[in-house]
Amino acid sequence: MMERIVEFDQTIADHILTLMTEGLTTSKIVRQYHYKGYPTLRTMREWRSGLHGAPGDFAVEFHEARGDQSHALAHRCVDIADTAVEDAMEETIAAVQMADDECSHITNLDKFANTVFTAACRARGLQIETRKFLAQHYNPNEFGERVAIQHETPKPIQHVDLSELSVEQLEQFESLSESIAENEPRETSNAGA
Repeated sequence: MMERIVEFDQTIADHILTLMTEGLTTSKIVRQYHYKGYPTLRTMREWRSGLHGAPGDFAVEFHEARGDQSHALAHRCVDIADTAVEDAMEETIAAVQMADDECSHITNLDKFANTVFTAACRARGLQIETRKFLAQHYNPNEFGERVAIQHETPKPIQHVDLSELSVEQLEQFESLSESIAENEPRETSNAGA
């Protein structure tokens, strides 16, 4: 099956960018709006490359929308987390009521309720992790994992004016210098090898 090519349309492009800033993924936009003549994922990629009459700044606008999209996804994670227990409880209550009314073969409603609640909470966790992954992928500078590299700078060498030292201090300095020189590994020559 040939993929239809959609010439660039500024109105459609603006709507796609708006939907992205609200947190919708491009694949979800394609699924929801394909019947209205919206482009496929491939055509959107081609628009970003300037094909099909797309202006050169569409790629920049798309990139900016991706940044906003990552923020919307991060905010959605908070919303899901804030309502996870409440939503899971509602799902559990509804499932238990249905099981009590229609499923006489379920004998242990407490165990059933616990299973439904656990599944609902796990589903919320998966929703959060998926959105978090997309936010990191779309905007790694802001939401990506940070790797801290510690670098210790060497202490600066302090220069000492030897003319200001006493004879005793000079002798101590000379003794110290000799002991350091004796403990340093010596270079061996490979002459004769």
